[in-house]
Amino acid sequence: MLEGTVIPAVLLTEINSELPGTLVAMVTQDIWDSVHGRHLLIPRGARLVGDYNSDVRPGQERVLAAFRRLIFPDGSSLDLLGTQATDAQGRSGLHDRVDHHFWDMFGASFIVAGLASLVQRRESQPSTVVVVPGNAPGASSALASAAGTVLVETSRAILGRTRNLPPTLVIRQGHRFSLTVQRNVLLEPPDAGTISGFSR
Repeated sequence: MLEGTVIPAVLLTEINSELPGTLVAMVTQDIWDSVHGRHLLIPRGARLVGDYNSDVRPGQERVLAAFRRLIFPDGSSLDLLGTQATDAQGRSGLHDRVDHHFWDMFGASFIVAGLASLVQRRESQPSTVVVVPGNAPGASSALASAAGTVLVETSRAILGRTRNLPPTLVIRQGHRFSLTVQRNVLLEPPDAGTISGFSR
């Protein structure tokens, strides 16, 4: 099997970028030898085992996934050396559903803007000072103003965290993709015995 051979596959497990994990896929098409096309090298139904990267940055919409092992129906296996998954156009990574957490980010912005507006309006309105024995005039007003300021600053701190919130990427079970062989692979046909492995 020569370098550049494409192996079509489908996901058997779902990917969620919030946490790293292992993924399992299945080869969906028989792969024949690259020279003559007469010998079946990888039968349809062979399993693929790999891992995906959960380190997602703001604006990212593709999950990087790499497969480390191909398991044949007879139980033998082949080391894939971290072959990356690609889409039908050959682009690295998998793309399906993207949650940009729009309401988490902009909802916090609206809350901060509303609180800041309320505090500013309260401070700009003239207030009636009620003198209570033992309390300094205006103490209650100053306390309310300080509490409002603290509330706004706390809300802004929360907003700062949600502003850089990375999207959550989900690749659903049944998603189709491809693996492109990165090196020439010496494979014996199933009826001939053993798997030789990767060639230089």
